[in-house]
Amino acid sequence: MISFWQELLGKSDPGVLAAAFAFALLGHFIVLLGGTALRQPASPSSPTKFSWGYLLYDNSKRIIYVILLIVVALRFLPDLFGMQLNGFSGFLVGSALDTIALVIKQKTALLDPKNGK
Repeated sequence: MISFWQELLGKSDPGVLAAAFAFALLGHFIVLLGGTALRQPASPSSPTKFSWGYLLYDNSKRIIYVILLIVVALRFLPDLFGMQLNGFSGFLVGSALDTIALVIKQKTALLDPKNGK
């Protein structure tokens, strides 16, 4: 069972992995908030005032998608690129993956919450 957890977590220290994950979530959150500057308050599908509930609901698929990608990216980052896992690399992973998700959301209907209904 120990080898299973070692394989699942990789060669990274669990504390370093957790810290990198926390910084990746911070990067994800910063890009998510930055994306609110792109919204059009005059649009009928957007509230005129900022709303945390609307932000989380409207981006729920994107948030889940990026969190899953963060987990996978942090696990395989040292194996694929030989980079040492730390807070900065975690922040880069979180912000880069969320930027990619933002572009996908803007250019396609793939991450649109209204698409699944």
